[in-house]
Amino acid sequence: MHNAFRAEISKTGWDISHKLSALYMLWDDVPARRDDYESVTKQNVYPLPFCAHRWVENVKDCERAMEIYPYVKQYVESVEKKESKDPGTKSFSTVREWSKDKFARAKLAFIVSVAKPVENFLKV
Repeated sequence: MHNAFRAEISKTGWDISHKLSALYMLWDDVPARRDDYESVTKQNVYPLPFCAHRWVENVKDCERAMEIYPYVKQYVESVEKKESKDPGTKSFSTVREWSKDKFARAKLAFIVSVAKPVENFLKV
């Protein structure tokens, strides 16, 4: 089930797994970066870890990413304006690129709309 879902989502070319992993890694175990994020956005909600092997169970990860997406964009803009320190990491480069995608939240919403009913079926 998971591999079938992953295969079909991969065909879209959206590279969601890479982006959600980068989003999580950007703030994982980096207290200084978390402080920057919190001072810029006034938020302390962070991405959840994405599991590339259990795609159907990543609904909560996608929902969290949709929830914090505006704040992530705000943080990226702060770095671009040199108001916050540039992390200079591959994760940040990926998140920066993703923050410019006008349809990012719609793509995540699509994944949630397809995966959520299947996830409920797996819990039975």
